[in-house]
Amino acid sequence: MYTTNQSVCMIEGVSVRELQATYGTPLYIMSEPELERRLGLVRNAFLDKYPNTYALYASKAMSIAAVYDKVMAAGLSIDVVSRGEMFVALHAGVPADRIHVHGSNKTIQDITFALENGITHFTIDNMREIGLLSGLAVEQGVDVDVLLRIVPQVVGGAHEAIQNGWGRHEVRFPDP
Repeated sequence: MYTTNQSVCMIEGVSVRELQATYGTPLYIMSEPELERRLGLVRNAFLDKYPNTYALYASKAMSIAAVYDKVMAAGLSIDVVSRGEMFVALHAGVPADRIHVHGSNKTIQDITFALENGITHFTIDNMREIGLLSGLAVEQGVDVDVLLRIVPQVVGGAHEAIQNGWGRHEVRFPDP
């Protein structure tokens, strides 16, 4: 918890100046009790109330084993956008089935790395990824679970590799 004591910034009762003197700068400080509290809020508001629901921690916020341990203990999964984040999560002990690959510019190498390491949850952000993921999954004989991120007709002039909208493509799904 962030507080001030006579104009001195305190984190969980410890002076930021003291942390700076001990660890140097730059220094990234996270409150463990605050992280646990916020993860608990997500768990209580969603995971405990709605069956078949999951919540993801965005790895880009802080990808370190200590945070992943807290996230796993709270019942959340991990959202990753790069091979680096996948690597760190796997080496921190996050099970592959609790890692979800997201990001609008996945490369062949990213997807291949995920599949080779048992990561099979993907969010599809654009048309290119459907064929890419499908081909690589078939090639490796792996079934994947996907979420489609659909933002109809919203492409905003961004580079094609990072567009989230489906543009003018027509996507047809077979009747159930």
